[in-house]
Amino acid sequence: MGRLVERYRVKTFARGYQAGLEAIFALAVAVGIGFWVDTRYETQPVFMMVGTGLGFGACVLRLVRYQRALDEAPKDDGGGSGDHTAD
Repeated sequence: MGRLVERYRVKTFARGYQAGLEAIFALAVAVGIGFWVDTRYETQPVFMMVGTGLGFGACVLRLVRYQRALDEAPKDDGGGSGDHTAD
């Protein structure tokens, strides 16, 4: 049973790490695109600010979805069936 619990913990950690990286990359890509558009059309810093807002929104959305997935996941307390009554 210990291996299953450890595997679940590692999988949860990996998913959290993935969600964090996706959130950060969404922000970086949106800011980068905004910077590129500003440079191309000489509108600094309008589109970079728009990109920052959109990237931040995507970042928060990704983390909220990850938290909801964690809340819906089955919980394992490591105590077996939980049906421990005294005879």
